[in-house]
Amino acid sequence: MAKPKSTKRAAKPASAAATRAKSSTPKATKAAGTTTKKPPAKVASGTAAKKGTSVSKVPKVSAKSAKGPLLDYALSLPEAYEDHPWGESVAKVNKKVFAFFGVGSPAKSLSIKLGDNADIALALPCATPTGYGLGKSGWVSIDLHHKSCPPADVLREWIEESFCNVAPKKLVKSLAER
Repeated sequence: MAKPKSTKRAAKPASAAATRAKSSTPKATKAAGTTTKKPPAKVASGTAAKKGTSVSKVPKVSAKSAKGPLLDYALSLPEAYEDHPWGESVAKVNKKVFAFFGVGSPAKSLSIKLGDNADIALALPCATPTGYGLGKSGWVSIDLHHKSCPPADVLREWIEESFCNVAPKKLVKSLAER
């Protein structure tokens, strides 16, 4: 048995101006090759130079006082990207977190997955095993404001080690070739 045809009329096509207004809203829907628009990301103090601010006007920030330089380094690794689960800034690769940078700016801590250097990091007064059972898997949380916090170059090495512990082998290999 055939279904009866609907008696409702199709909606009239919107004017061009109304269509442009709808497509420029942050809640644009995914349709026919278009993508959903996201609200603009917040700019961390360490990334002001990327937004066109003169470098001389950007205050110098140490790795111990803000997440900017460390997060920038983490995001420079192959196929790494920033995400904000639980309101935190995290660096991910292949949908897996390899560095937690905490909430807000300046960051107070950094959590990374260490293998070979976990014992060395945990020997420092500024480091503790990461909570929620992650410490059992090699995750270490470092208080960036503690006087025993290692220098930025050591933290970058540890971020890279965490990346290598989480990333697919092909990305680790491409990192070694850089």
